[in-house]
Amino acid sequence: MKSSKRDLSTASRTDLDSKKRAKTQSNTLLNYFDSNKKLIKQETEIKQSSILSFFKSNTQIKQDPDIPIKNDLKTEVLNDEIKIKKEIKQETISEKSAFNILMQSQVKKEEEKAVVSSMVETKFDITDNENESQSNKPNRKCPFYKRIEGTKIVVDAFSYGDIENCDAYFLSHYHYDHFIGLNKHFKNKMFCSKITANLVLKQIKVDSKYITPLELNKFSNIYENDDSIQVLPIDANHCPGSVMYLFRFKKTGKYVLHTGDFRASNELVQNFIARNYRIDTIHLDTTYCDSYYKFVPQSKIISIGVDLVRRELSKMPNTLVVCGSYTIGKERIFMAIAEELDLKVCVTREKWNVINCLENEKLIKMVTLKPNETNLHVISMGLLNIKDLINYLAKYPSYENLIAIKPTGWTHKESELSDGLSIEKKSKNITIYGLEYSEHSSFEELRNFIKSVRPRKIIPHVNVAKKESRDKMQSYFNEWLSKS
Repeated sequence: MKSSKRDLSTASRTDLDSKKRAKTQSNTLLNYFDSNKKLIKQETEIKQSSILSFFKSNTQIKQDPDIPIKNDLKTEVLNDEIKIKKEIKQETISEKSAFNILMQSQVKKEEEKAVVSSMVETKFDITDNENESQSNKPNRKCPFYKRIEGTKIVVDAFSYGDIENCDAYFLSHYHYDHFIGLNKHFKNKMFCSKITANLVLKQIKVDSKYITPLELNKFSNIYENDDSIQVLPIDANHCPGSVMYLFRFKKTGKYVLHTGDFRASNELVQNFIARNYRIDTIHLDTTYCDSYYKFVPQSKIISIGVDLVRRELSKMPNTLVVCGSYTIGKERIFMAIAEELDLKVCVTREKWNVINCLENEKLIKMVTLKPNETNLHVISMGLLNIKDLINYLAKYPSYENLIAIKPTGWTHKESELSDGLSIEKKSKNITIYGLEYSEHSSFEELRNFIKSVRPRKIIPHVNVAKKESRDKMQSYFNEWLSKS
C-alpha cells in the first residue's frame, strides 16, 4: 500500500495546496455563518441556557455554543481548531429559471441546514423544556425546499413549529441538524425508519402514537385508506437508520426522490437504477458538491484505516487507539478495526444507549463500557485535539502512545500524494490521523448519481443561501444533465 511505503509526515501539503484548502474552507465558513444568522439567533433565544449548561458539564465537546456545528454535517467542530467546512450546494435548470428566482427571493429569509451537528452527544436533551410546545406558532416560515411540491408533506422541517398546510412530517435520520426542533410535545403525524423511530422514542420521548415507522424497500400509503401518494424508504448509506424517500403519485405517475443525507456509492447507484423509476424531481444532499472533494471509495478507505491501526500496533503494541464518532455515525470504521484485529470497542454510556437502538446484534456484541477491556476506544469527534487527547491518555497510564483516527471527508487534501490518509496533528507520543471517510457523497459520486438517474429537476438542500454558490452548483447540474 502506498501509505506504508512512505513516511506519512511527508504528506504535509505543498504551500499552494494548503492555501487553496484554507481559501475553500474560509469561503465555506463565511457562507455558512451568513446563511445561519437567523437560525442561530432564534435557537439561542430558545435554548441558550441549556446549551451553556451542557457545554459546562460535558468534557466531550469544548465549543462556543454560538458557533454552528455540522456533522457528517454537512459541518463539523474540530475543537481547538474549528474546521467548519461545507460546500456549496444547488440545483439545475437554467440560470434564470423559476427555481433560481425562488431561491434568491426565499432562501435568504430561510434557514439553510441546521446548526449543531449530531456530534453533540444527545445527553443534551433539547426536548426537555416543559415550557415549550410543538404546538407553538412557528416563528419562521418553512422554506420551500423542505416541502414536497404539491403536497402537505415536509422533510426534516421540525424547527418551524406547526407548519401551515402540512399534515405529514418526515425525518430522514437521527442527526441533530435534521431533527432540530423535534421535542416530546410533538403532536403531528411523523414518518421515519424503524431505527430512527427507536432513537426518537428513547432519546426524545415523542409519544409513539404520532410516529409511523416505515418498512425499508416497501411502498406505504401516507394517508390511511388512500393510495394517491405512497412512499418508499431506501437505505441512504449514511448513518444507521438513514433513508432516502421516494414519493409516488398515483394519478400523475410522478416520482419525487428526497435523498436526505446519502453516500452515492456504486452499489447504491446500481441498486437504484435497477428499480427503473423515472424521477421527476430530486431533493439532493449537496454537502460536497464542489470539484475539490474527490474521495477514496468507502470500502477502500475503511481498509486503509484498518491497515493503519494494524501497522501502528505492530510497531508500538502498547498503544491506545481512539476513533472519533458522533452520536450516531462512523460505526463502520471502528467495527472494521475491531473485527479485523479481534478487539472489543469501548464506548461511552451515551453511545452505548444509542447503539442499543440500532438493531445490530453484531455491533452490540462488540462494545463494552469497560475501558480496560480493550485498547480500542470510541470518543466524541470534538475531543480529537492534542490537549484533550493528552488528558485522555493520562487516564490510562499503562499505555505509552495514542493514535487517534478522525474519520471525516473534511480531512480531504487535494494532493497527488493523498490516499485519503493524513497526519492532522502530532505531539510527542500522540498522533491524530485524518481519514477521509465520509457518509456523504463526493463530488464525483454526485455527478455519477445524477447522470445515472437523470431527473427533470434538482433541488439542493444544503448551503443554498448565496447566489454565488447556487449558480456554481447549477452549472454543475446543467453539465451533468446535458451529457449522456
